[in-house]
Amino acid sequence: MFINVKSAKERSLNVKIGLHVSEKMLVKEVMTKNIVTIDADKSVYDASDLLREKKIGSVIVLDKEGDVGLVTKRDIIGGTILAHKNPETTTVSEIMRTNLITVHPLENIQNAVDLMGKNKIRKLIVVKDKVILGIITVTDISRATKDVVKRAMDTCFREETETH
Repeated sequence: MFINVKSAKERSLNVKIGLHVSEKMLVKEVMTKNIVTIDADKSVYDASDLLREKKIGSVIVLDKEGDVGLVTKRDIIGGTILAHKNPETTTVSEIMRTNLITVHPLENIQNAVDLMGKNKIRKLIVVKDKVILGIITVTDISRATKDVVKRAMDTCFREETETH
């Protein structure tokens, strides 16, 4: 995709952005590396408190056997509050998602977006050699591509003003 920017003299300057950004940008460049985890036997209340404290929307759940899950704010609302369960006695293992979709850190962003769309999810766990390296969300991708577009537009306008 090209954005066509015209000067007063109708000269056009094309800047590559958009689709080409997501094809070249890698998951590892966009993912959140500082993952937040919680033990599977902790309460939903504890998970909620952790989400609020860290200002995040999900937490990775780990248990003693090494199994992994994910709990999101939506899981807490649907699996606890709307199910009339007590968040102080319900454990995160009772409401966590276990069939997690993962992505490799060297995968390009477009493939990650396609994977999210295909599975109707907003988060992917980033894994390499069975080790969790991070998490990538729709919000992460949105921020990263927005920043790239902004830098491209700033460069475009700077070049336009420098030529006049």
